[in-house]
Amino acid sequence: MAKNWVSGYGWAVSTPTLGLPFRLTFVLCVALPLVGCGNSSSTVAPVTVPASFSQEAAVQRLIDTKYQAAAADPGNPARHRTLGLALVANEGWELGELSFRNALELDPDDHESRYQLASALGQRGDLDGQIRELRVTIENDPAFYPALYSLGCALLDRGELDGAASMFEQVQVGQGPTLMGELGLGLVAMERDQPKEALTLLTAAAKKYPSDEFIQFQIGQAYLALGLEGKATRILAGVQDAGGRPRLRSPGSAEADRYAMSRGNQIDRALEMIARDQHALAIPILEDLLEADSADSAAANNLYVAYMGAGKLGKALGVIDDAIRESPDQYSGHLNRGACLLRRAEQTRTQGRTTESRQELEQALASSDVAVRLAPRFGRARLLRAQILSALRRDAESITAFRKGIELGETQESTYIDMNVPVVRFEGPIASEELLREALQHPGTRPRVRFELCGVLLKSGRGAEARAEQREMSRLAPGHPYARQANEILTAQGY
Repeated sequence: MAKNWVSGYGWAVSTPTLGLPFRLTFVLCVALPLVGCGNSSSTVAPVTVPASFSQEAAVQRLIDTKYQAAAADPGNPARHRTLGLALVANEGWELGELSFRNALELDPDDHESRYQLASALGQRGDLDGQIRELRVTIENDPAFYPALYSLGCALLDRGELDGAASMFEQVQVGQGPTLMGELGLGLVAMERDQPKEALTLLTAAAKKYPSDEFIQFQIGQAYLALGLEGKATRILAGVQDAGGRPRLRSPGSAEADRYAMSRGNQIDRALEMIARDQHALAIPILEDLLEADSADSAAANNLYVAYMGAGKLGKALGVIDDAIRESPDQYSGHLNRGACLLRRAEQTRTQGRTTESRQELEQALASSDVAVRLAPRFGRARLLRAQILSALRRDAESITAFRKGIELGETQESTYIDMNVPVVRFEGPIASEELLREALQHPGTRPRVRFELCGVLLKSGRGAEARAEQREMSRLAPGHPYARQANEILTAQGY
């Protein structure tokens, strides 16, 4: 299902993907007539793909191209594997399985084809077949970490916790920087009713993938198991969809991602680009999708985000206004319109056009009010309203709106930093200190919050306490720019 990207929030990518470096293997092939690298001296006809495989022209063109390449070179296992990757990338699991088997008939040592065969079997619900093929892959290549990780996940699904832990431990040793081993071991610990150990492992993984909702959901479950319902509620309230397990990609998986040509896959690809701040690359993909279907609200909302990221605010506003006309009852359109007007009002203000800026802020507030009415339990709509009220210097109302967003699970660092602005203006430094200390009760190091707290303490003449907070920040986030900056300020002040 396509995902709506709401302005300024969330992660385009519900499951983080990680590349595995290619290993170069030199194989000596004996020159024999009609024999390629592999164990077969014959050719294999490519799998027959129905002409009606997909109703989407781009998908059908892709499959036809890969089929013709395999038909022109039927003795080349890579051609069959590529056809299989194109098929599974567009949900042709059974046909993809057959194509991977063709590649393996030509070359039984093609570990990538066997790994992809295992993945296709898993997608079809054949867990035993998936495990069997993954074991063969690992026997032939013990350093194929995506297969080790996938086998750990499959064994976890079958309840074989010791076997799953063994696989994840090997991933932890060989692919440590990815922290996928820690994630897997955290899931095993949860199944073993060891929530404290699970929380430590899952929190480590979350630092690498802070926006992954599957990991956040598991952390929430660990807090519940530990009886920490307050922390669990704050985390789980902010998780819209637990999503699927993150995966460790192989080179073939990365290739398959390029072949995902369906509308949903195209949107997902654009979202990945947006997540990497490659907005200019996402724009033409989303423009084409919207041109083909002007009623596609997901494409419209994501094109808006791409335009915003590229600084094209006029185009962003035009797209979102069109989307609202098509679907006036979708809260995301009104939310995005409010965010765009808020940003444009900030630009207008910096250009000295104060009256025009205030008019845009009032328009933004009206849009945020509609978003709140349509989605009263959606905390991000409350946060946008709070930010606009703060820009209008309606501080008491802004603080109330921020509080509602926090009640609805929006407890990220940026919420408290933004809220601190009207709190300082309206309630003063004591209230600011209380707010910042509240923010530090939530998981995470939150260096910006602690930096702001150092400033409040220093201004209140409590330099020794400010220094203690700076030392704690340096311990939790060594080398962080805020820790260094706080140290420089405090040193200059003689603390």
